[in-house]
Amino acid sequence: MLYIKKEIHQKKLKSSQLKKGDVLVAIVGATIGQVSLYDYDKEANINQAIAMIRVNKDINPEYVKEYLLSTVGQNQLNKIKRPVARANINLEEVGSIKIPLPPLSIQNKIVNIMRKAYQEKREKEMKANKLFESIDDYVLSELGIKMPEIKREMVFEVMSDKVK
Repeated sequence: MLYIKKEIHQKKLKSSQLKKGDVLVAIVGATIGQVSLYDYDKEANINQAIAMIRVNKDINPEYVKEYLLSTVGQNQLNKIKRPVARANINLEEVGSIKIPLPPLSIQNKIVNIMRKAYQEKREKEMKANKLFESIDDYVLSELGIKMPEIKREMVFEVMSDKVK
């Protein structure tokens, strides 16, 4: 993150100012096609490697984000991407992406379904990680191997700048 003087932010970088609800698309380099939602009230700016999509009140920005992250949205981004030394997409091409816009109520329903799916995914990943972490204990138990306990009194921390 880079600090920008207030005067420069307000005058010279007006077109790059973010607002809560802006959809951001990486359009240059290794992160091309990554999509995010600016969900903060803090003042911020983007640079030329990011495209900003600002929607009106009849469009749920989270729906646009989810659409662009979908297989169909990513396929559209990949079609317009130029695979040069540093892959890129220009702003005009981002504007040409076709996004189906059902009524706002349907957009909101889709967003809620996606939120629930992401939550379930996180919960299942946590459960899988716990199971994976318990494999060592299970294998050692099945083999009848008992690991020696670590004596905590012998474990200590030394700061390198304190050593003479």
